[in-house]
Amino acid sequence: MMKRDDEILGALCKSIIHGDVDGAVDAARQVIEHDVDVRKALSFACRDTMQVLGELFEQRKIFIPEVLLSSRAANAAIDFLHSYLSQNNNFHNEGTVVLGVTTGDFHDIGKNMVKMLLELGGFKVYDLGIDTPAEAFLEKAIEVDADIVGVSALMTTSMENMIDVVNLFLEKRDDVKVMVGGAPVTEEFARSIGADGYADDAVKTVQLSRELIKQRATILKGKKRKVSPYQRVMMTLRGEVPDMVPTAPPFQGYWALHHSGMTVGQSIAHPELAAKTQYREDRNSGFDAYECVWDWLAPVEAAGGHVRIEAKGNPVTIEPLLKRAEDIDSLEMPDLQSQERISSAIEAATLINELNDRSRFTYATLAMPFTLAAELRGTQNLLMDLFVNRPYAFKLLKYCTELTISFTSLLQEAGIEAYLFCDPVASGDLISTEVFEEFSLPFINDVFGHFNRSDDKTALHICGNISDRLDIFRGLNTDAVSIDSNVDLSFVRRMLGDRFTIIGNVSALETLYMSSPDKVRTEARRCIEDMGGKGLVLASGCDITVGTPVQNIRTLTLTPKEFM
Repeated sequence: MMKRDDEILGALCKSIIHGDVDGAVDAARQVIEHDVDVRKALSFACRDTMQVLGELFEQRKIFIPEVLLSSRAANAAIDFLHSYLSQNNNFHNEGTVVLGVTTGDFHDIGKNMVKMLLELGGFKVYDLGIDTPAEAFLEKAIEVDADIVGVSALMTTSMENMIDVVNLFLEKRDDVKVMVGGAPVTEEFARSIGADGYADDAVKTVQLSRELIKQRATILKGKKRKVSPYQRVMMTLRGEVPDMVPTAPPFQGYWALHHSGMTVGQSIAHPELAAKTQYREDRNSGFDAYECVWDWLAPVEAAGGHVRIEAKGNPVTIEPLLKRAEDIDSLEMPDLQSQERISSAIEAATLINELNDRSRFTYATLAMPFTLAAELRGTQNLLMDLFVNRPYAFKLLKYCTELTISFTSLLQEAGIEAYLFCDPVASGDLISTEVFEEFSLPFINDVFGHFNRSDDKTALHICGNISDRLDIFRGLNTDAVSIDSNVDLSFVRRMLGDRFTIIGNVSALETLYMSSPDKVRTEARRCIEDMGGKGLVLASGCDITVGTPVQNIRTLTLTPKEFM
């Protein structure tokens, strides 16, 4: 009996692989006549067939025409068996599923098998066929009020397009469950792109679909009103509790450029291309908020600083512009609008916001005066000036305050409505609390004072350990504080209460850049739990390191869904 079953299944597989329609139908007839378990036979035969076809395609031993012929033979066998099973089953309504093969893929053997078994399992199935764009999945899901969307792929070159489907449903209809499958797809890949489920064969897909239906019912029962990413961030900044914790990089600009293959120099020379690149990369990453201005040190070169533009990462100040403290006396305020990096940043930010259309929250990253002064004078020189050339140090800090506010004003005129100011040189790893209070804090307050008559949102980021100056932060007139990864968030909450929204603080280097998605998930969950699930924008503790795996970033942005 077992040998005969194997011979029948082997004949079915062979006929499909060779594109033999008559042979495939005859083998299907043998399945029925010899009482082979039809569901098991279909799962076994088609799974093996897909694996063989996938290997042959990857080895370039067969191409699209052969795949299409195999698909035709498989469909003929599936239709024959489906007709038989339909006459011998009673159906009930388990749920509604939309199925399709992802964009750029023309192989539907597996999808057709899944369709048949889902229908036999009591599901209402709408089949979109092959080469299906993400928008078509969404449109059909809305039309038929689908519970689940299933996306399949045979080719590794097309499976990446599943990301577009997942992203679209996360943004537009995150109540609909998205499951993925196909020969090259793995559970790890499915998890990394944010899919709700994965099955490695058609029979398991039926059970997976039932589990997803139960999950969806539970979520809908206790679900908060869904809001857009932009609304999610705004609600958090207002002290409200949205549907889930929002996410931000907070600094992703240079990572996104490098990930897309664009150099920093190219981004400055071609702001329109840079804007489209940032928009695409950040949407694919899944952030609720992201930088629309990332060239935060542009005023250094505008003031006359000696700067080298690297292919990747932040532009570097080669040497101090101000060799002596008294050189500040001859430093003039530049015409910022005539500076290429400034005008490029404004043009890119404007286009990003046009593309974004407030679907996500965007902000400009700028430098606070103390850090700008360190760039112009040199960090060591400035720190010495604080003690031996105090009048000149204060004069330089006032100059840098005016420079920062001038850049801010140009961005406000361009319609930018949120600002994240960075002051890494004011870190507790570099200066004492007393020095911070005397030389950094007054100018931070001056910058935030510029927004007193504005509805624009602001935030402050200081790198490193700032535990010793959190009590001073209580007096800041800002909406949010970004915390580096070496500060415990539960301590931050105890010190600051609900005074600010907190941004942070998964380790950018040790976790996001160097570790696994599981480590990212663990640390992200810790951040959310330490903050009690509110008053937090989940983010990296500092710049996302150039070269950070996109899978780790996707894990960061998807973790808040686990707390919904």
